[in-house]
Amino acid sequence: MSLEEVKNEERFNTDKLENVVYEMLEYIRSPNIIQLKKTDKEIYISTLETKFVDFKDRYPKLFQMVMLYEDQFDLKKFMWMLNLLDQRNEGIISEDSSDKKMVFREFNENVKNKIDWDKEKNNFVQYQDYINQDLNDVTGRHKVKE
Repeated sequence: MSLEEVKNEERFNTDKLENVVYEMLEYIRSPNIIQLKKTDKEIYISTLETKFVDFKDRYPKLFQMVMLYEDQFDLKKFMWMLNLLDQRNEGIISEDSSDKKMVFREFNENVKNKIDWDKEKNNFVQYQDYINQDLNDVTGRHKVKE
């Protein structure tokens, strides 16, 4: 999922997007749907595609992530992305800066600890500010519900 997928004006606003994801997760976690997923995956998928047709049509990648990986879906990261998108839409942060924050968050989470920094430090000098930056500094109204 990328910010590009959710930035189009025709798309849901971030509040609606947050609400639809929560609604879908709640629906998926209901006993009947859990059972359906175990017994007939095709009907499970068809049921979700019918119930959340607008969401599926507008955000197919996000829809698939929630539908197929609901137990692994990172709500904290998703809320961070919505807040970053709000900041971008409100002109608080540039598109370039928000894209860099996205890339370096992924880097910090998935790559940073696998690098031999003594060997590679000269190759990353130009990115040092982002590598050392606290990328959790993006705050806003979107929060993970308890």
